[in-house]
Amino acid sequence: MIILEKVNVKFHARKAPDVHAVRDVSLRVGPGDFFGIVGTSGAGKSTLLRTINYLEKPDSGRVVVAGQDLGTLAPEELRKARLHIGMIFQHYNLLQSKTVFENAAFPLRIAGVGETEIHRRVDELLELVELTPKKDAFPSCLSGGQKQRVGIARALANHPRVLLCDEPTSALDLETSSAILELLKTINAKLNITVVLISHEMQVIKKVCTRVAIMLDGSVIEMGSVYDVFAEPKHPFTVDLVKRTQNLKLPDRLLKSHKGDLLEIHYRGERAEAPIIAETLRRFPVTINILHGNIEYIGDAALGTLMADLEGEPVARRNALEYLRQHVARLELIHVS
Repeated sequence: MIILEKVNVKFHARKAPDVHAVRDVSLRVGPGDFFGIVGTSGAGKSTLLRTINYLEKPDSGRVVVAGQDLGTLAPEELRKARLHIGMIFQHYNLLQSKTVFENAAFPLRIAGVGETEIHRRVDELLELVELTPKKDAFPSCLSGGQKQRVGIARALANHPRVLLCDEPTSALDLETSSAILELLKTINAKLNITVVLISHEMQVIKKVCTRVAIMLDGSVIEMGSVYDVFAEPKHPFTVDLVKRTQNLKLPDRLLKSHKGDLLEIHYRGERAEAPIIAETLRRFPVTINILHGNIEYIGDAALGTLMADLEGEPVARRNALEYLRQHVARLELIHVS
C-alpha cells in the first residue's frame, strides 16, 4: 500500500546549514497494516509522515501510495490522490466557526460531493466516532477527545485507503488517549484502512500497532513487528526506549541490599505463562525473591520481564541458573553475590 524508497528531505536556510530531516529512508507498509513510527523530538518522524501524502516533497527518493508514484503526478492528479489519504492532526485543526457536522463535511464539499450524499456520509461517520448527539455543536463546546473524534470523522470522509496520524493523542489525558487509540484500532480492523501513526511514546505504539519503525536523527535504525522489537531490540537506542517503557530500574536500596545473584529474566510466548519459577524452586534448594517485573500481551502474544534475587548454596544456584536459561527466552546475570 505504501512504499518509500531512499527518501531524503532537507530543509534549506539562507544563513544556516541545511537540516537533513529524513535520511535515505526505505520502508513498506502493507494493506491493512497498523504501522507505527516512533522517535524523540527532532527524529524526523513528522516530516517523514508528511512525505507520504506529498505535503512535504522529498529532495530525492520515491513515494508510492496505492500503486501511484506521487512524484510523477501532475498537480491535479496529486490533489485527487490525496483525497484517498486521510490525515489526523495533533491539535485537531478544526474550523472554529463551523459545527461538528460542517467540519466533517468539509472534505466532501471540497471534492464536489452532492448534498444528499454529504448528509448520508456525515451521519454515518458521526455514528462511527460516537458524536451524533454533538452534530450541531461548535468546537469550542467540545472536549479534547471529542475534537479529535471530529478530526477522525473528517479524515475518513472521502473513503481513504490510508490514514495518517500525527501524534493524535499527545494533547489528551491518559483515559481519553486510550479511547482514541481503541477507536483507531476499530477503524483499522472494521474498515480495513491502512494506518500510519507517529508517536514519541513506545506505550502508544505497543497498544495499537502491528509493525513499527524506530527513527533517530532522520534515519530508520530498526524496523519489524512490534512484538519482535519489544522482545529483542537490536539497536542501543531501541534497547533504551524499550527499557524505559518497561520501567524495570530498581531502587538503589534494593541493588545494595540483595543477598544473592541478581537476575533479569525475559519470557516470550507460551513460556511467559508457564510456572517456570515454581518449577525451579521445586527442583533446586534455592530461594527466588521477585523484586520487580511484569507480564503483558502485545496482540495475543505474551512478553514478560522479571528482576529477581536468587539465593542458595553455590552449586544449587548454578544448577538453578542453568535450568532457568534452558526454559526462558533470555537470562541476564546483573550481579553475582
